[in-house]
Amino acid sequence: MHNQEDRIAFRVRILAIIEVTLLSLVLVIGSLAFPDIFLIIVAFCLIGIIVAGITYWFRSSPIIEPLIYGNIIVMLALLAVIDPLSGTLSGATWTLYQVWPVVTALVLRRVRATLIAFAATALTMLSGAMLQISGMVDVELRVPPEVLWFDLSLQLVVMSMIAAIIAGITRQEQNAFQQVLDLSQQREQQLSENQRLLEAQERLNQELRTTLDQVRQQEQALRAEQAHSKDLMRTVDELVAPIIPITKDLVVAPLVGSFNQARLAALADDLLRYVGQHPVRVIILDVTGLLTFDTATAQSLLMVMESCRLMGTETMLVGVQPEIAQTIIGLGIDLRHITTRATLQEAISDATAQVRR
Repeated sequence: MHNQEDRIAFRVRILAIIEVTLLSLVLVIGSLAFPDIFLIIVAFCLIGIIVAGITYWFRSSPIIEPLIYGNIIVMLALLAVIDPLSGTLSGATWTLYQVWPVVTALVLRRVRATLIAFAATALTMLSGAMLQISGMVDVELRVPPEVLWFDLSLQLVVMSMIAAIIAGITRQEQNAFQQVLDLSQQREQQLSENQRLLEAQERLNQELRTTLDQVRQQEQALRAEQAHSKDLMRTVDELVAPIIPITKDLVVAPLVGSFNQARLAALADDLLRYVGQHPVRVIILDVTGLLTFDTATAQSLLMVMESCRLMGTETMLVGVQPEIAQTIIGLGIDLRHITTRATLQEAISDATAQVRR
């Protein structure tokens, strides 16, 4: 059963089935035992069966509680006419009244249902007994009136005790059920909160993944830009200090712009690699286009020339400006083994004549 309504519907169905079964037995037994009132027995049993069927049919209806009360009242009415129909009163049938407060409590599981069923049962039993014992309803008393009144009082006391016990048990059951329901609601709320937190965590994870993807893309773009910048710098370096072969023995390396240590080191590597791969006898270094020529540049350039000389290649300096000459002289460098020319044309002419010899 998924909820309280389903459980009540299940219990109502069991009650209706039991009532129909018992009324059918009463119909059969009563017809055999009292053939002279056969029609009355049939009528009363059919009324009870119809009421039980209506209760069964509306077992899942919101009005099932009033229908149960109506069902109980009909069954009590049927009990109340047993003694008048039989024409005798011994108090034996009063025991059957004890069943209905218990049945109502078991079906509806509510304190008010127990109290209502007890009140209806007690009123029906008391009013019927008073009418019969006082002689207002013509029945034969099988025992003295005093015994019947004592029996009636005892039945009412027992029924009161049973109703009180059932009401207490029902109250405890309701409290326990309410606690379970509250815990269930708290658990559902906790589960809902956990689900909300999981969804929020998933959104944060998704945002984090998106951010990481963006960072990776930006990093890739930055790496590509850095690689492109390196390519551009390499191209600029090659354009600033290109190695131009005039003949297989003669190359010209014009130096243009500003040179730092990294660019001078790259120039030295390129020249030495070229000299190592080609039979170059003369390298003309044209410094006409240099924008700056400081001490570090002069030392690096002279080291390049000395390295080339050690590899068997003569170097010529072309376009030495006055400030360059002053820098070299200021360093105290001996220029006797360094060939200089004023112009590139003069240097190429002298170098060509030299390699032909």
